[in-house]
Amino acid sequence: MANDPNIGRIAVNKKTGQRQMWMGATRGFEPVDDNNRSAPPDEIKASLGAIEEARARRDASRAVVDGLGTFNKLNQRRGTGPILSNINLPFIGAVNPGRFVTNAINPDAAADYQTMDSIVDRLAPQMRVAGSGATTDKDIEGFKRSIPGTDKFGASNAQISAEYQRLLALNQRRFDELSEQYNRTRSVVGPKPAGRRKIDLNGNPVE
Repeated sequence: MANDPNIGRIAVNKKTGQRQMWMGATRGFEPVDDNNRSAPPDEIKASLGAIEEARARRDASRAVVDGLGTFNKLNQRRGTGPILSNINLPFIGAVNPGRFVTNAINPDAAADYQTMDSIVDRLAPQMRVAGSGATTDKDIEGFKRSIPGTDKFGASNAQISAEYQRLLALNQRRFDELSEQYNRTRSVVGPKPAGRRKIDLNGNPVE
């Protein structure tokens, strides 16, 4: 109704901090930024896409980190390294003498190694961010080389796992920042900030 006295009224979500303006009975409350302006529909759509991409990257990192937690526990109990890798012999193909000896001597260890291998096989395809295209066999092999494995020494596996922990923290922070900005301004893809100005050794601007 044109004479609705509440049109223009601002309400703030106490949990998210998102501002909303009452647009009348037909439109209801619509999100607005700190200046009570609504972002253009295309900008909102692009912003939501950026947030979903950040969410997908965070979720992919979290899946890897969660899987590596089990891998690392087993790796602390069972040594790993090149001796457990396959070697290719003429007329025979891929064989694994280290694994063969281990399986014969210690069946419990063999089960742990099989579990570690299965974790790597499961995690590799999950490393491609959702929506970024199909995953090829070549991609999967590349992903396997970038995560811990029974073919790498334990110290290397621990360092790689720590890097994925840091990556998860970065992706989580990125998602949180975009979400918080969107809740405040309804946009995360606005005009890019101006580039840094050149300054001299005294901090004075250089034209």
